[in-house]
Parts: sequence; structure tokens; C-alpha cells
Amino acid sequence: MEKRFIVPASTFLGGIAAWLVLFFLFKSETLDLWQELIFGVITGGLIVFSAFSCKRAGGPKAGNLFRAGFLLVMGIITYLYIGVVSAIIILASIITVLLIAVNTKKTEPNEKNIAAS
Repeated sequence: MEKRFIVPASTFLGGIAAWLVLFFLFKSETLDLWQELIFGVITGGLIVFSAFSCKRAGGPKAGNLFRAGFLLVMGIITYLYIGVVSAIIILASIITVLLIAVNTKKTEPNEKNIAAS
């Protein structure tokens, strides 16, 4: 992996880890509104930051589409087990990641950038 993709990859994995921890922490109990907000903002925010930093690093559009798909699965599971508020925040994260993906011009990594690194 190139050095420039370490931040996007680590924040994406951090978002997944945070979602898993919060999901298993809150799965068995009813959440207050502020707990659902924290759940959605932490998980969605980390993955949106990952998408933004991937775009800045010159990553391909497919990476952000993968992030959006992963957020969709997380959002459906969150809606079923956690609550509507967290799922809505994750839905907003999906829309943001898709907007970032649409504004990314490259569909594949540039060969010149790979050779220069």
C-alpha cells in the first residue's frame, strides 16, 4: 500500500471498528436520542473523512463507491437493531460519500503516480 493511502484506509477501518464496538455495546438496550446521535456521527463521520482523504490522495472512484456500499449495509443493520436516528445520520453519510465519488474524476489509479511513489 502506498503511503498516501494509509490515512484513508485507517480511518475507514476505524469507522468500522467504532461501529462494531458501539453496535455490540448498544444492541441490547434502548438508546436515548443523544446516544443515537453519537453512534451515527462517530461511525458515519470517520468513513466520510476516509472518503474525503482518499479523494485528496488521488484514489480511484471505486474506493468511495465501496465505502458507500459498506455504509448502506451498516445503515440497514443500524436501522433494524439500534434506531432510526442513527440510520438517518448514516444515510446522510452515504449521500456525502456518493457526492465525493461523483466528483472524483479518476476511475483507476494513475500509472504515473504509482511509478513515482
